[in-house]
Amino acid sequence: MKFMFQLSLILLIQFLSNSGSAQETLLTDNQVYGLDQLLHNGKQYTYFLPAGTSGSHFFHGPEYEQGSVQIRGISYKNLLLNYDVYNQQLILRFKTLAGNEQLMAISNAWLEAFTFGNKQFELLALQDTMRQIYQVIGTGDIRVLYSFTKILSLDKSYGATNFNFSKPIRESVLLIRSRPIKYKNNRSFIALFGQVNQPILKKFLRQQKINVKKANDLQMVKLMNFCNTLQDK
Repeated sequence: MKFMFQLSLILLIQFLSNSGSAQETLLTDNQVYGLDQLLHNGKQYTYFLPAGTSGSHFFHGPEYEQGSVQIRGISYKNLLLNYDVYNQQLILRFKTLAGNEQLMAISNAWLEAFTFGNKQFELLALQDTMRQIYQVIGTGDIRVLYSFTKILSLDKSYGATNFNFSKPIRESVLLIRSRPIKYKNNRSFIALFGQVNQPILKKFLRQQKINVKKANDLQMVKLMNFCNTLQDK
């Protein structure tokens, strides 16, 4: 009887130990987004730069920043991302279950929105155009959209044979009730509003010392909040 009791105790300990290991492995596997086919519906990212190229094709630089993505209504957080402005691709850096690091361009066909650093981006089709990546500022009927491009050109120095990337070139659009209108400066921005609101808006810009051509994101958020309070926009 004593032998049978000891044997049963050993088997029980082994069962509990194996159960714990299996549970730990399962939790680890589920925490890896590499198992999610929706997120990983993209192509391996490779982009070879001409030798001696200066500047970067990325939004800020080669460093990956923490962010989130929304794909078909599902959000994924705490990802390492970078925005390739030149090729208009969002790049995900991740480790496979085998521990290998990979870079993948997330498919623009399913991608809806993403955060990168402290900026919010959405893929939008404006007035029957193709879907494009825009930084979005504001949450009301009136929002600002920024689109970014970069140019790769030959260095203009005499005798130079190297290429360089430009800084991000920004184009500004004011979205008023889903109607996009481009603007360049305070004057053209104010002109997008009705005559009653133009002097009110002009006064606000002057008091807040906001130049829409150079304003930072926090200033533009303040401006969008104010614009959404205007009557008969």
